[in-house]
Amino acid sequence: MNEPQDRIPIEQLEDRRVYAIRSRNLVVGAWDAVSRGFIGIREKFGSKYLFTEYEWGTDPRTGTAWATRDLNVVVPDDVAMVQGFHDPAQNAYFVNNLLFDLLKPLEDAEWQRIIAERAADQEEE
Repeated sequence: MNEPQDRIPIEQLEDRRVYAIRSRNLVVGAWDAVSRGFIGIREKFGSKYLFTEYEWGTDPRTGTAWATRDLNVVVPDDVAMVQGFHDPAQNAYFVNNLLFDLLKPLEDAEWQRIIAERAADQEEE
């Protein structure tokens, strides 16, 4: 696959910054420079949860996401850049609600933008 035309180069991505992205499962993601992936909200079988998709530039054969637009939001330092937390004492896994709650309104707004853009494209046809 050739490099996507609308891709922000990986070298320009800022750790903890939130971007509109193109990917298999996400429309918004917080860039995690450590994992070289975007953490965003995925929906599958009616459930929504945090999920990481790796940047296209890490390996074009396996990378599934790239940033297209900076949303001018930075994840605060006191919010962990992880999908969730495992508590061995309770043998339980907990979603990172702070990150989920920060990303949710941004995801909703991006979906509204995409829907409006597609409707406008259909009107032009």
